[in-house]
Amino acid sequence: MDSLTLRVLKWKSEFWEKNNQKLSKFIVPVAIDKDEIYFVNGLVEWKNEYENTGKHFLIDLTKAFDKNGKDVTIKVGIVGIDTSALYKMNLKEFIDKLSDSNWDDRPFLGLADQLKLADYVTKLANDESSKLIFLKKEKDLIM
Repeated sequence: MDSLTLRVLKWKSEFWEKNNQKLSKFIVPVAIDKDEIYFVNGLVEWKNEYENTGKHFLIDLTKAFDKNGKDVTIKVGIVGIDTSALYKMNLKEFIDKLSDSNWDDRPFLGLADQLKLADYVTKLANDESSKLIFLKKEKDLIM
């Protein structure tokens, strides 16, 4: 299951559309802890307002690599990562909401972007005003 982390993944459209005020169409899992997964939103477009927030950064899509370590390009339509909130969800529910189960074929973020993401998430975890948002099932709704 750890192979889910540090890859750009996409939600099923019906899940994303229901939660699009909170969630991006694309997410990047950052950690798995037992039966819980933590992830951040991917940015489909870069806006000037993200420039100096300290919570958003551009990624280099051309510096990704596959499961064999071969250099590849991410071709899923994100340009950056939003670390303004860290999301937590049950791992099984998370997997059920993904657009496909073929995540092993998705490339990993490049090493520089992985390190940058780790730095941003560490700052987020240590920030007393940070947001940890729990997404959990409640009568067929995700809260």
